[in-house]
Amino acid sequence: MVAAAKSEESKKSSEPQRPASAGVEKGGGKPMGLKGASFEEGAAMLAPGATKKPPAAAAAADEQTKTFGAADPRGILDGVHPALAAKLQGLIANAHAKGLDIQIIEGMRSFQRQNELYAKGRTKDGAKVTNAKAGQSYHNYGVAVDIAFHGAKPYDGRHNWTALGAAGEAAGLAWGGHWGDRPHFEIGGVKIATLQKWYANGGLKNVWNQISAIHGGPTIDENGEKGEGEGTKTSGPGGTYKVKAGDTLGAIAEKLLGDMSRWREIAKANGIIDPEKLRVGQELKVPGWKGEGGDKGGSGAAVHQVRPGDTLSSIAERYLGAASKWKVVAEANGIADPRALKVGAVLKIPGGGAGEGDKTKAPAPKSYTVKAGDTLSAIAERYLGSALKWRELAAANHLDNPNRLKVGTVIRIPA
Repeated sequence: MVAAAKSEESKKSSEPQRPASAGVEKGGGKPMGLKGASFEEGAAMLAPGATKKPPAAAAAADEQTKTFGAADPRGILDGVHPALAAKLQGLIANAHAKGLDIQIIEGMRSFQRQNELYAKGRTKDGAKVTNAKAGQSYHNYGVAVDIAFHGAKPYDGRHNWTALGAAGEAAGLAWGGHWGDRPHFEIGGVKIATLQKWYANGGLKNVWNQISAIHGGPTIDENGEKGEGEGTKTSGPGGTYKVKAGDTLGAIAEKLLGDMSRWREIAKANGIIDPEKLRVGQELKVPGWKGEGGDKGGSGAAVHQVRPGDTLSSIAERYLGAASKWKVVAEANGIADPRALKVGAVLKIPGGGAGEGDKTKAPAPKSYTVKAGDTLSAIAERYLGSALKWRELAAANHLDNPNRLKVGTVIRIPA
């Protein structure tokens, strides 16, 4: 699970509202720019060269456009489909040629993060930021990115978004500006329903192989490794870590490398395409980690990344064997208010290094009573060992709408 809070998350996270003819939801309104003019008109007025400059000033401006901030400061291109990454390199070159100082701000988005974003303004506090549930976003399949501008106001309407859209389209990408989502670019020619079908019939591996067949790129073999000379495995120094129940690449990176954002290094070193599909017992190469302490990460303490529905009591019970030990977890992490847990936060569990490593999943009861903040994905992760098994819970309990869990509902946990 890979996510970072941003000051204007509501703008950058919004999913494209495509026309009905494109096989998705209804289109949005036309973006407006300065003084009520349409965005396109405003952008044209503010575009480089729209105002004539003296030759000396023009030359100075040309010099300034030769220096740009990092186009991919977070290494997002490493986590998207190679065909998309190649087209984005073309977009970056086109944008720089137009003097546009841009940065890629989001790419591959896990199903869990998608559901967390969807919950905002619905079951969670805040304004709505997306109309797409997990599996309904192109980001969930690694075939879309969001791009903004460098500077204090990366989403400001006065930036030349029209020129950015043209730069992307010239590189062979579909631009979300046509349906009201200016930062959004995606691989074209594939409907979301098609991606969902491919995913259902073989997971992300199948999606990427199908995209490669259309747009070019490596194929993925049965072990999840890239073929055709496009492998991403590295042989650099590092230790080996055995995945435990509840682990995520982000939590492993935080525990072993001291920085959650370095999860992509682990994914790349192991040829991992879908970060949602870690297997308990799977051995991972961890570049830059010396391997001290074996599976405990050298500290004798476990690390847990907070998920929707987690409480300090449930975490303490999972790792320390008793809900009453929640204060141990709170003190180890400097938590004054146990109700202020944030999804995605990484907690150190003192003395819990072997807590979940000795089992593939939490002991599954015959039934579970839904609590505030619970999701089927979180319950499946806790008791079935994988968030992707939420459909088993839905089928076992005849749930037509998994997004309408009611607090107090007793659901059956299949064996």
